[in-house]
Amino acid sequence: MNKLLPQEFKDLIEQNEWIFAKTYAKTAPHEYIVKSKIDKKWHQVMIDFAKYIKKEGNDNLFWDKNYIYYNHKGHKYWTMDQDLDKTDLVNRAVNRSNE
Repeated sequence: MNKLLPQEFKDLIEQNEWIFAKTYAKTAPHEYIVKSKIDKKWHQVMIDFAKYIKKEGNDNLFWDKNYIYYNHKGHKYWTMDQDLDKTDLVNRAVNRSNE
């Protein structure tokens, strides 16, 4: 079970436009926000959210690779960046494991 999400991360999620990842529409449908497309006021919040996901999220396998996901309101969130201080993208997908 995830900890409650801090308000600044809820605001990031709710106040930014998520882009549908067309390339993965059939195999792994998801959306993302990317630093270059959001207002600069959100850049540090995005980095902090990526760190929060890694700290408070849960391990889960996707194909043959392990990722850390944070579950919130029917979605799972993750980042693939190794250097979280340089995070420029956060992904989300409908969390089907709860269905």
